[in-house]
Amino acid sequence: GWSWIREDSTAWNIADNSLMIDTLSGGMWLDTQVPPRNILLRALHDPRKEGLVLDALPSTHAVEVTVHLRPETWGEQAGLVLYCSDENWIKLVVEGKKSGGSQIVMARRRPGHQAEVIDKREFPAAAAANAQENGKAEPVRLRLEISRDWQEVAGLIDLKFCLSLVGKISGASCPRTVGLT
Repeated sequence: GWSWIREDSTAWNIADNSLMIDTLSGGMWLDTQVPPRNILLRALHDPRKEGLVLDALPSTHAVEVTVHLRPETWGEQAGLVLYCSDENWIKLVVEGKKSGGSQIVMARRRPGHQAEVIDKREFPAAAAANAQENGKAEPVRLRLEISRDWQEVAGLIDLKFCLSLVGKISGASCPRTVGLT
């Protein structure tokens, strides 16, 4: 099942078949004084625990989410996180930029290390223009693909049925839970 990390039940709801999570102050970076809230997690299926033959399985696991976010402040974000703890995670998010607008960011944190940005991409201009024109957030599909041995993670973005690589992490020792942030 699903579980929350530091749930604020007043800051989320389900409406029109969609989960709506309010962005709250706090963050996953080491220098943030307020830890992240309302991270919704679910364990990833690990076929090795069930004694299944790995050669008969797909080469990757994949998780994806469609995000509707029009950031109003720098750092405001929504997306996917592979989460073990506040010190061990990988995320792929739509994030507000200091200069305004949005970008797609893939980042990670390993135990004993500072969080690091793996790569970031400008939010596609056509999607940003459309969002500005109609006053609504353009939907963005974010996808994380995890190798069969859990050592590599690729972050991809798809706006109109065309996947594009944002970043890739090798030697990931990937956390076994996936969540929304």
